[in-house]
Amino acid sequence: MLLLAAGLVALAAILAPTARRAFGRGFVLSGVLFLSAPLTGLLLSGRAASEVISDAQAAGGSELDIAATAAGATIGAGLMTGLFSLVGLVIGGIFVILGLVLVLGGRREVIVVERRES
Repeated sequence: MLLLAAGLVALAAILAPTARRAFGRGFVLSGVLFLSAPLTGLLLSGRAASEVISDAQAAGGSELDIAATAAGATIGAGLMTGLFSLVGLVIGGIFVILGLVLVLGGRREVIVVERRES
């Protein structure tokens, strides 16, 4: 996935007409990837919680120990997903806004034609 994302950013930058637009496209794509961080955190924390609970069951703990492990894993997964959401949304938003300014902004040439009456 990482190589695919890096290849996509490199392709968008290579095809850009100017360096400013290349940086802008890179920031936009990086921002979109950062915005997907909550989904990544959800998947990662769910996997970790599942591993911890299955290890507690394999160790032959009592039902109370397994329930406490499940509660702790759930709390930890929620905190981890929340942290990924906070970081991903803040940094992703900044990158997307910065990228859009670089891609869409810039100098526009305006020609003013004045009509003279004689």
